[in-house]
Amino acid sequence: MKRVSSTWKKSPGRPPAHAKEVATSEKILQVAADLFMAQGFESVTVDAVARECQVTKATVYYYYATKAALFTAAVIRLMDSIAQKTQAILDRDEPLQQRLLLIAKIRLMTGGTRLDFDMVLHEADLSLNEEQRQAMHDAEQELTNRIMRAFAEAIEKGQVKPLSAHFYALAYLTLLNSFHMRLFNELEKAVTADNLAVTMMDFFWSGAGISSSVV
Repeated sequence: MKRVSSTWKKSPGRPPAHAKEVATSEKILQVAADLFMAQGFESVTVDAVARECQVTKATVYYYYATKAALFTAAVIRLMDSIAQKTQAILDRDEPLQQRLLLIAKIRLMTGGTRLDFDMVLHEADLSLNEEQRQAMHDAEQELTNRIMRAFAEAIEKGQVKPLSAHFYALAYLTLLNSFHMRLFNELEKAVTADNLAVTMMDFFWSGAGISSSVV
């Protein structure tokens, strides 16, 4: 086999041209996700995203043709990141109760938004096409599926009561979102995310678990 000449090697220290594009597009998505989740779909403009990223508006449109496309990509990126981090915790060799508690603690401590996720999606709905709606639904469903598989395994092992794994997953995620909103309740300023996570998990496990005590 003929060896490739060393003269074809890239000079060291200089990243490939596409690397900068990937970094720019990822930065735009990260900033957009933060803004959309903090302010809602209608309040965030492409101009605002560009300013925060320190790029031109044309640069944002180069990667994402419309505000709806930017929103869709940003939300899917956010959901994928949450799903991957959730799976890393679910893969631990610990009781399900402990794993769910850790997921709740991280979610409540790093949420960083006053807006309800479903409310943001509902606000954007009229601006999205069917393909964009389906893409976000699929990304959201992936997180539910990962939680559901963990519950299905726990049911088989007798760690939780033998109900629907899908029901358990939806109940857990809905409760987690509800407790997340409590963090921003003016009447509960003294409540810490850590304590709230324990309270939430104790409440959930008292209905789902074989034992009601938080491990």
